Amino acid sequence: SQVRLLFTTTSGKEVSSTRTMQLTQNAQKQSFKTLDSTLMAKNSRGEAISHSKRCADLDAEIPELMGVSKAILQNVIFCHQEDSNWPLTDSATLKKKFDAIFSSTKYTKALETIAKKKKELVAQNKEQLLQLAHLKDNLDHATKIRADIKDQEARIARFETEREAVKAKIADYQNRVVAYKQKIRAHSGVVA
Repeated sequence: SQVRLLFTTTSGKEVSSTRTMQLTQNAQKQSFKTLDSTLMAKNSRGEAISHSKRCADLDAEIPELMGVSKAILQNVIFCHQEDSNWPLTDSATLKKKFDAIFSSTKYTKALETIAKKKKELVAQNKEQLLQLAHLKDNLDHATKIRADIKDQEARIARFETEREAVKAKIADYQNRVVAYKQKIRAHSGVVA
């Protein structure tokens, strides 16, 4: 037998999917085989392009092309009439179907991942704030040391200026002493 599905993708292209199956009846049992799975679409020039795929590839690709989840395809769009009463089943089965249709387990896992990531980021932020406070203390300390160095350099410059002034005075006094000694000698020579 052959099952053919013609649908329009989310991008507006018409796609045809064909699955060929075989059922063999033996004396004691039946065997079912999927012989071929083909996906056919038209390219931009209007030429039909056919891809033969494995059954599992086609099962994953069709929901993606249609833009719906596999659970919606199985439980809503292609629901067999014997299974169409699933909304009236027991609550546990109904919950599983709704979880599959609305991907609530993925949503729950995503929320858990977000909460975990948020916790990690808050911890990183707290650690970085502590590092920032430590670095700010170091910066304040370095700024204070620079100001002290600048003050000390100003004192040293002032002391250098004073020392030069004292050296000039000492040189002046030494010149006076030499002058007085010369006057004394000159007077001593006159007196002798």
